[in-house]
Amino acid sequence: TLRPLTMQRSGTNGSVDRSVAMTFKGKGRVDVTLTLAGQKPRSYRRLTDPNAFDAVSGLYDIRAWLLSGESQREMALFDGAWSRTVQITKGPIEDVWTLAGWFKARRFEVKAERVRLRGDRGQPRWQPRTERFTAWVTEDDQLVPVKLLGETPVGPAEVLLESRSLRPAAERGAGGGAVSHSPRSSATFLSPPLNLLIHA
Repeated sequence: TLRPLTMQRSGTNGSVDRSVAMTFKGKGRVDVTLTLAGQKPRSYRRLTDPNAFDAVSGLYDIRAWLLSGESQREMALFDGAWSRTVQITKGPIEDVWTLAGWFKARRFEVKAERVRLRGDRGQPRWQPRTERFTAWVTEDDQLVPVKLLGETPVGPAEVLLESRSLRPAAERGAGGGAVSHSPRSSATFLSPPLNLLIHA
C-alpha cells in the first residue's frame, strides 16, 4: 500500500503565492512548513488519521481501487490544512459527450468531508464543510477522466476533456487556452496527457 513520506506543492490562494511542504512522521504526525510570498516560512506539527494520504498518493490509491471490483472506497486525506474523509462510489457506465468526442465512461460520486481530530491543535479556525462532485472516467485501461461536475467557492463548475493525445505535451503543444498537463505533471498519472476545458 502506498503511503506518503513527503509532499510539496505551490500555487496561488486568491492573490497570495504560497508553498506547503509536508513530512509524514508516522502515527498520524505530520510536520508542515508553510511559506507565503514575502514572509518567512512557518513550521508546525499536525495530527491526522494515521492512514491518511496526501493528494498525490491518494490518487494513486484511487487508481488501484478503480481496477478492483469493489463498489465503494473510503479513505482519509490530509492537505496540510484540513483532514478529510473521502468516500467514492461507483455508478453505472454512461455515454458522455465532451469536446474530444463521445466516451463510454463510468460515473463516480465523490463526497469529501472535513473532520476534526482530537489533539490536533494546529488546524485553521474550524469551518465544517462537505464537498461533493461527480466524475466520469473511461472504462478502459487508460482510466481517462473525461468530465467533472462539482461546486466551487464561486459556484458550480464543469470540467470537460477537450483533446486527448498519447504524444508528450512538448511535441503537440497547448492551444485554445486549454490547461495542458505534461507527462510529469501530478495530474497525469491516471491517464495520458490531456487538455481540459473548464466552464465555471
